[in-house]
Amino acid sequence: RRRGPGGRVGAMSLKAPPKPTEISFHEFEGWTVNCGVKKSQREYERMAEEAKANNRSAVEEMHQRGFKDFNHFQEACQRFPVTCWPTEFAELGSGFVLYFQFLAALGCMLLSVLLLQAPAMAMYAQEDDWRC
Repeated sequence: RRRGPGGRVGAMSLKAPPKPTEISFHEFEGWTVNCGVKKSQREYERMAEEAKANNRSAVEEMHQRGFKDFNHFQEACQRFPVTCWPTEFAELGSGFVLYFQFLAALGCMLLSVLLLQAPAMAMYAQEDDWRC
């Protein structure tokens, strides 16, 4: 049986964690670009169809195209543009589409309430005495 610190049976001594590797600014910039949301579903489905036609697995097709693994494949895919429609996020899941549609509905409601209140705000802005 192993004896840890203090002579207790079965206790393991704790080791200090390894020193973290230092990351340069260039590596950090690359990491932030690669962690962005990418359009990979359509390209992956196209690659899977070609793999099936060539009687290979999707992983073998990836290797045939020169990708080491899925991460390298995803790095080669395009990012979603900032001005894309929310329906383009459907490949990420239905929640993404619903979230942006909800934000648009809230924006429309806010704008309509502002338009309803604009005449009252204009009328009270002309008054000298604002006390009720």
